[in-house]
Amino acid sequence: MTLTPLEECVSLSDFLRACRAHFAYALLFSLCSNLLVLAVPLYMLQVFDRVLTSRSHETLWLLTGAALGALLLNTWLDRLRSRLLSLAGQVLEQHVAPRVLVRALSPNDRPTDRPNDGAAAPASLRDVGQLRAAMTGGTLTSLMDAPWVPLYLGIIYWFHFDLGVIATLGALLMLGWAWLNERFTAAPLERARREGQNAAACADTGLREREVVQALGMRSALLRQWAVFNHAAMAASQQAEVRSGVFFALTRFTRLGLQVAMLADGALLVIDQQLSAGVMLTGTLILSRALAPIENAMSSWKTWVDARAAYRRLDAALRAQALAGEGHEARSQGQWGTTSDTLAVDRLVVVHQGTALLKGVSFTLNAGEALGVIGPSGAGKSVLLRTLAGVLPASAGSVRLDGQPVNAPGAPRLGYQPQQARLFPGTVAQNIARLGEMDEAAVVEAARQARAHEMVLRLPRGYETPVGEGGAWLSAGQMQRLALARALYGQPRLVLLDEPDAHMDGESMEQLQLTLRQLRERGASVVVLTHRPTLVAQMDRLLMLRDGQVLHLGSRAEVLARLNAPATALAPLALHSVEQQGRAA
Repeated sequence: MTLTPLEECVSLSDFLRACRAHFAYALLFSLCSNLLVLAVPLYMLQVFDRVLTSRSHETLWLLTGAALGALLLNTWLDRLRSRLLSLAGQVLEQHVAPRVLVRALSPNDRPTDRPNDGAAAPASLRDVGQLRAAMTGGTLTSLMDAPWVPLYLGIIYWFHFDLGVIATLGALLMLGWAWLNERFTAAPLERARREGQNAAACADTGLREREVVQALGMRSALLRQWAVFNHAAMAASQQAEVRSGVFFALTRFTRLGLQVAMLADGALLVIDQQLSAGVMLTGTLILSRALAPIENAMSSWKTWVDARAAYRRLDAALRAQALAGEGHEARSQGQWGTTSDTLAVDRLVVVHQGTALLKGVSFTLNAGEALGVIGPSGAGKSVLLRTLAGVLPASAGSVRLDGQPVNAPGAPRLGYQPQQARLFPGTVAQNIARLGEMDEAAVVEAARQARAHEMVLRLPRGYETPVGEGGAWLSAGQMQRLALARALYGQPRLVLLDEPDAHMDGESMEQLQLTLRQLRERGASVVVLTHRPTLVAQMDRLLMLRDGQVLHLGSRAEVLARLNAPATALAPLALHSVEQQGRAA
């Protein structure tokens, strides 16, 4: 049997096929286990028909020992089957969960009209856990026992045709209850899942932004909004439980009624001397074993429905990721080339929800140059910087760093400091090292370049100080310094800074200017989004955006001359007046 390597799997069905050896042996053990379960009914048959008539102690002890041995072997096989399914679930989670997370973190696998959509990642990871729980729990075991129901029915037919007919009709009736249960509970279960995700997202956002919630007095409104989603989820879940409970009760009544019918019909056959009492009781026990998988499937029906929905979502996500990866690889191969420019942006377009945020932006930036991006609010400055960093996918055009797409494998390393500096749980050193393999000398060097080394040494444990969740134990200025050090870690060729001066005082501004000067001296290209005249004065070139388009581009002196404003007087209000002049022109 040839197995597909796990690294080459592009869909969830491929992963399951790669683990088909686990499932094949588990199915084989299910067959053996179901055959060994017959030891108890056959033991009862022999006791009633042989031991009680012959009064042989030796026969009784021999049959008892054989039955106990069969039960011990059945227990061992059940353990092996559970272990195989557990290993298959671990393999699935170890290989699928990272791909799901990679898909959520990769902009190339997200639609360009949803650049900030990362909400699907936790849901997809929950889908992986749900699927693994269904594989390792009793749900899959019940399904593996179901194919052997005809075996039990065949044995009952062998005992007597009438008993077989009763057992078959009962099994079909219970399958009918299961089918109706699926039809009447699928919609409310899906609604409960969807509303539950909304409630969880509402609570998660409130916890993340609890300071805003507290400051703006939004606690009661947030609780009301969460209660609306949670109530809808509970109502849908209760509706599904009520409907499922009805069918489960009907299933149980059918099973017990079948046992009564089997005993009654068997008693008539015994009276007519067509059967023995042992066969009558044995047939009833075998019927109970035959119907057990159906009843177990009914009791775990919600788990099965959730696992099936999770399978469909994960399979679609993995297939979409594979297609996006192939397309990205093709685009990357087509865009690679040779150029003397460190950064080349060619007719860059970014579309979000049908609105073009960037419209054909083009410029080049050589090594050792600093470009300042200016413009009024909503002009597309942050969108441009995030696209240059590869955070947002471009709808059209290209961004190349030394001739390679910025997010291509093997592209030169870049540094990026977002507008909102957020840190990850861990130490100061781990955050500066980007949570990767740590080079202590490089960490200290990056902190020195960001003028954060002395600040770090004043922390309680220096570079080993935990920053807390999201940098909770640090001030906004400290987090910004550390985010700048993280951007400078590893001597990046291209450094992108989105308003790095937002939380800085006069002394910090002077240190930032020294950092920018040092970056240019070592040959790094720097793109800075700023409104501060002091930082504009440090730029070699300026790019002014308006409504996602390039309004002015050139050297600092040329752009300032067009704006008719000295660098020391440049401010957002001046930019607004310039915008009005540009529109009038």
